[in-house]
Amino acid sequence: MIYDVDFESTIRDFDYTKRAIRGMHRIVNSEEFQDMDSEAIFKYLYRGMEIVSFKDYLKRYLYERAGIREKFSEIDDSIYREIINDAFDENGAPHSFNPTTKKWTAIMKGWLGASCVKRQTVFLLGFGLRMQVEDVSDFLVKVIKEEDFNFYDKDEVIFWYCYKNQMDYLQAQNYRDIYDRKLPLNVIKNYEASNFKNLWDERDSEKIKEEKLLYYLSWLKASGIYDNNKKKAFDSFDSMMWKAKTVITEIYNRDAEEIGKKKQWSPDKIMPGDVEKMICSGIPMNENGNLQTMSASLLKKQFQQYRMSRQRIDGIIKGKLSVERFDLITLNFFLFSQHEEVSGEERCREYIKNTNAILKGCGMLEIYPVNPYETYILICLLSECPLAIYSDIWELSYQEE
Repeated sequence: MIYDVDFESTIRDFDYTKRAIRGMHRIVNSEEFQDMDSEAIFKYLYRGMEIVSFKDYLKRYLYERAGIREKFSEIDDSIYREIINDAFDENGAPHSFNPTTKKWTAIMKGWLGASCVKRQTVFLLGFGLRMQVEDVSDFLVKVIKEEDFNFYDKDEVIFWYCYKNQMDYLQAQNYRDIYDRKLPLNVIKNYEASNFKNLWDERDSEKIKEEKLLYYLSWLKASGIYDNNKKKAFDSFDSMMWKAKTVITEIYNRDAEEIGKKKQWSPDKIMPGDVEKMICSGIPMNENGNLQTMSASLLKKQFQQYRMSRQRIDGIIKGKLSVERFDLITLNFFLFSQHEEVSGEERCREYIKNTNAILKGCGMLEIYPVNPYETYILICLLSECPLAIYSDIWELSYQEE
């Protein structure tokens, strides 16, 4: 079944990508899956996937880097906090990229207790712990299961350069200031972001390295790619949100007609709360009427904060939050989940093709089944009732183990 879907032409060829696809193959060809057994899928996501929690990976990284001789299992978190604190002080790194009232001790405790974190946290730790660029990549790709450095993003270009050359956060800020105030330069060369890493020669002098960086950033700024990608992402989100509202309108009007009420819904009357209710129906609500916290889910390691809450939708619409891959992947899943007239294989194949085109057009990584949430999406699409399975899994994740 799943091998009929052409992953090879659309997904990066890493060993752990192949392992993820093999795992999906096992579950979708099992008898339980043929019977639409949500529990079998939940068990695979919960226990069958290769998941490394952020906290465990971070502690192991700190343990090995500090050369601690005691047994790993006997090291108290206070030791790791001391290592982090000393490193951040020594390297002059901020405790947060954004203003915060949270105490430094609480921030460190949060990292050491987190199943997963945002990529900005990885970049912050990269400066605070003076990581090698390869270490930062490992945290991004292998631990939080996201794309490697995005060389269409000016900040990630600058961060990569600083990690590569063991520069501190102050220098990164200096390059960001140069980008904002002094670029582009008069001489603009043409580049391909995919070849960014090939620009560098270890034999280059520091002056030549910096010159290459500034030329690349000049091209990036002059091309408008970064801003255009952000606009394309928002436009794609806005377009899919309207389509989702149209689908929900049809569902509401159909339900109203069945109970004898007149059709009264239109897409402009559909609010973020309606979209949340439709997509997140399997997630229980708390006493305040909000989605139950992610920390209460058994799949918190696997799904991170990937939930289409009304607060998130509203934040994106008002420009307070940026559109992320997850937003586009989830909204398009909802739209394709309504394609009930086709087979699961065809629906999944078309979803991958369509979603990859959208993501690529926004300068984002294409579908990546190493990420458990994206595996979950694809498995749901292969089933006969994608949205029902999606909701069932969320619901099961909030039940006691």
